[in-house]
Amino acid sequence: MRPSLLIVDDKHDMLKLLERIVRGELDVDVYSADNGKDALDIILRKPVSVVLADVRMPGMDGIELLRRIKKSNDSAIVMMMTAYGTVWTAVESLKLGAYDFVTKPFDEERLLHTI
Repeated sequence: MRPSLLIVDDKHDMLKLLERIVRGELDVDVYSADNGKDALDIILRKPVSVVLADVRMPGMDGIELLRRIKKSNDSAIVMMMTAYGTVWTAVESLKLGAYDFVTKPFDEERLLHTI
């Protein structure tokens, strides 16, 4: 089965940028969602290898999305990203099981390597 990536960000431009970067460099299926609820729906319908989720989103934020993903599938690989990185947010994400914490603007090579 081919690996897949789910990108979750409420900013349309960021979703498109990340999709373009990943599709251009990695051999993976790419899904996207602009909110946590839709992301969970995708995860329930499709096998997702890695989730890359923004922390700050309206409605369900990335931390809550991480909690719900880990509750339903503890082995899921979830990477968090934010432009508003704080030590507390990074530590909380890692405590909840995030694989990594990426700050925006991100280094494309590092992001692709981590994915």
